[in-house]
Amino acid sequence: MIFFKRILLVLSIVGLPFKPAEAQTRPWADGRLTWSDFQGPASLPNGGEIKYVLAAEPAKAKTADTTWKYARAVCTIDQLGSWAGPQFRSSMGLRYMQVVFDLVELQRRQLQAELYLANGSQPVPEIVKKHLTQVVRRTNVLERETKKGRDSVSINL
Repeated sequence: MIFFKRILLVLSIVGLPFKPAEAQTRPWADGRLTWSDFQGPASLPNGGEIKYVLAAEPAKAKTADTTWKYARAVCTIDQLGSWAGPQFRSSMGLRYMQVVFDLVELQRRQLQAELYLANGSQPVPEIVKKHLTQVVRRTNVLERETKKGRDSVSINL
């Protein structure tokens, strides 16, 4: 998971749009995760991994006769890159993955707010890099404190 996050970080630094090859993605706004969102081949029978994209993409909005260009923050799950082994596929495992995805969405909202405030005064890749670093830090803490979702007391708080 750390390797994938570093790839996203590097791509954000250089400002390249990131979309994994043959990706099948789903935005956070489409609802809660289900096990059908984890379509990648399982690497471990008792493990799992959620691959997500936190990025900014160009967008436009129209009001009357004015078109506004802005950077829109996105948060999606890469369904083909995300996987869960058979022993990990429990209600606790899914709850853990949902909490990780929720953390990424929270970071997306903070990223969007900063993009609006920056209004072009800072390079978008720098802002995205900062938020990717923060979400990696937060998910690493969650992984450590919950034993990757296996500590039911921690994950249910």
